[in-house]
This record gives sequence, structure tokens and C-alpha cells, in this order.
Amino acid sequence: MTSLRARLVVFGAVLPTLLLCVAVLVAGAIFEQLLLSGVDEAMRTQAAVEAVSLFDTPDGTPHVHLARSPLGAEIDGLVSAIALYDERGERITAYPHDFAGFPATLRPADVREQAPRDALDSRGSRIRLLTRVVNDPSGRPIALWLGHDLSHHTATLHAYYESAAVVVGLVACILLALQLVHAARIHRRLAALVAHMARLREGDLDASLPADATEDELGNLREAIADATEKLRIARRAQERLVSDAAHELRTPLATMKAAIDVTLRRERTKEELRETLTHVGDEVDRLTQLSSALLDLAALRAREPERVELDLAELVEKAVTGGRRAAEARDVVLEVRGPAQLPARGSPREIRQALDNLLANAIAHTPTGSRIEVALEALATRARVVVRDGGEGIPESERTLVFEPFHRGLNRDATVHPRGQGLGLAIVRDIAARHGGSAYVLEEAREGAAIVFEMATRR
Repeated sequence: MTSLRARLVVFGAVLPTLLLCVAVLVAGAIFEQLLLSGVDEAMRTQAAVEAVSLFDTPDGTPHVHLARSPLGAEIDGLVSAIALYDERGERITAYPHDFAGFPATLRPADVREQAPRDALDSRGSRIRLLTRVVNDPSGRPIALWLGHDLSHHTATLHAYYESAAVVVGLVACILLALQLVHAARIHRRLAALVAHMARLREGDLDASLPADATEDELGNLREAIADATEKLRIARRAQERLVSDAAHELRTPLATMKAAIDVTLRRERTKEELRETLTHVGDEVDRLTQLSSALLDLAALRAREPERVELDLAELVEKAVTGGRRAAEARDVVLEVRGPAQLPARGSPREIRQALDNLLANAIAHTPTGSRIEVALEALATRARVVVRDGGEGIPESERTLVFEPFHRGLNRDATVHPRGQGLGLAIVRDIAARHGGSAYVLEEAREGAAIVFEMATRR
């Protein structure tokens, strides 16, 4: 958590501050170039203007017009210093006279016309320098020297950097404060999730996650973990209940067998009595065998990876109905099928057939003699539905969810149509439907009897 908090601070405050500093430096460099470009343009303009009128006096003596300007005091510092030198390098005139950067001598022959460039005056101050050669009316060369004091320029840059430093500092402090608060909040939320996962790893499924109303990725993660925890809690309770119910279901036939054997061994028995006892024990053994087989089917179903192949659900329904006709005819029950001749889907043919067989066996067991069972296959947009309707007493509303729980046996007032079973058939149907992207439920309708629905996704 500490490393995550540090990364949040680094990427949320330190790195943006460094990027701001780089941006300020880059902007400062661009700003300085813009200032220098303005100075250079002004120097070229001033040199061009002075070069036009250097020799406009009656006697043709070179002169600088700024020295005679009535606005000289007002433009002082705004224009460049200027000086003229003759062909021997001696200074002819200069403006302003107190400028310390003028060179003592400058021969026109030594002047190389270049773009404005940086230089240092005699005091070591930075100036911008421009030199040109102009010929007088008689053709003699005159050196024109211009120098611009960059102290104002430097002061402007210093003011910019100082202001930018203050702004960056304030922004950095605000970013750091906000990021520290944000990182601490993220840390608390993640710490709660990590602590909860640690409790889950130790088997504590009763602990609840603290409330988190923030709607973001962490909030979604918390909801997903809370939902997974609840499902684990439900699964554990179901497993505990399954184990308890299985133990109870196994204990009953074993106790019956033990009691029958103990009673038989108390005294000598006739062959008929022994045969009766062994027949009773055999029935209980058959019951245990069926129960253990159903438990193994349920366990294998939940542990097995789901199979996905192309299949025809209508064909599977027809085969299941054909397989159940013998048991139905033994009770004088008629099986009717309606629906499309073909219904393509993807899934496990073995599991779906098992679910259909269980549905039919449940319907046959709860249908009175002489009635009928209707099996309806329906094709929906992305799902397929098999509805098995029997002619029994129906399922009370209070039991419509419980009938899919392992070992649950619904009550029936007519014991002759409610033979003893394991109570696992519909639980297996529900699990198979869930493995195929669907569900199993009791259809609420006003018709007589019960209608149990098996739904599955046709494409997954």
C-alpha cells in the first residue's frame, strides 16, 4: 500500500510539477527569443532610418538624428545606442553620449555585416550588437554601430521566471495536498478490500465490506467482491446443508437396515422371515444406491467443465420423451410433445438429456393415473424453453423455489402418486440450466397441475 500511495503522489503531484517547470523553462526560452526578435527588428529599422539621412546636412557632415530629437529624453532606453566611425576608425558622433558600450575605435574595413548578436560592453553588461557600413556622398566608408542595452530585457525575463516560480510553487502545493488526500482515501479503500480478501482466504465468509458510495472502478470492484462473497456465503451454506441433508438421508436407510438385522438376529427365524428381512434390506440397499448415484451425479456435474457442441434440442426432447414412455404407460399416463421439428443450440447433449429425463421422471411421479403430461418446446430470441406440464395437484407458491433445493420433497396429499425419491432431480435440472446460461423455475399459471420450465441459451 505504501508503494501505491507513493506512486500516486509521484504521478499525481511530483511529475506534474516537474512537467510544469519544464514548460516554464521552455516558455521562457521562447519568450526570450521573441523579445530578442523584437529588439533585432527595432535595431534594423533604426539602422535603416539613420542610414538614409546620415548626410542630409548642407555640408554633408555625418550626424545622428536622435541626438537632435526633442523627444530624446522620452525615448531614452527604448532605442539603441548609435555611433559613427570614419575610415580611420575614429568616432565621429554617438548617441547617447553617456553610453558605456561604445567601442573606442572601429574601422569600416573591419566591419563584417552580420545578423544582430549578443556582446558585452566595457562593464561586462550584456548588449545586443549590430554593425553596418554606409558610404558618404563622396564614396568614403562610414561604420555604423548600434548597441541595445538588454538590462530591461533581462529584468523582464527575471520577472517572468519569478512570477512563474511562485505560480508553479502554489500549483505544486495544491497538487501535493490534493494528491495526499486522494492517495490516503484510495489507500483506505484498498486496505479495506485487502483486509476483506485476507479474511476470505482464512475462510471467514461472514465478514462484510464497509460501505463505499463512490461510483468508480474501485466502487465497482467492491461491489463485485461483495457479490462474490455473498455467492460464496450462499454456496457454503448450500454445501453445509447438502452435507447435512445427505448425512440424514444416508443415516435413515442405514438405521432401518441395522434395526432389521438386529431384530432378525435376536432369535431363530424361519426361511420366510429371513427372506422378508433380506428383501427389506435389499430395498434399502437399492435406495442407498440410487441416492449415492444421484449425489455422485450432482457432484460430478458441479466439478465438470461444461461441454459445448452443436446439437438439436428438438431431437433431444423427442429422445427423452421416447425414453420416458414406458414409465408413463405403466401409470396409464399419456406424453404429448409440441414444438418445432428442429431447434439448433450449443451445449452438452448428455447434461441436457439428463435434465429432460429428470423433468419427465418428476412429472410422471406426480401425475395421477390416467392423466397426461405435455412437453412444450419453444424457441425464443436467444434462448430455448422446455415446459413440462403435469396433471397433478400443482406446487404451492411457498415451495416453487424450494423444489429446486437438494433433498426437498414437496408435500402431496395422495401418497399413491408421490413415490419416494431422493429429492435431487430438480436440483440437477437447475444446475444444468445454469451451466447453459439459463434457469429452471416453476411457471406461474392458472392451469391445473404444475409447469416446470427449463431454459437455456441457444448460442454461447
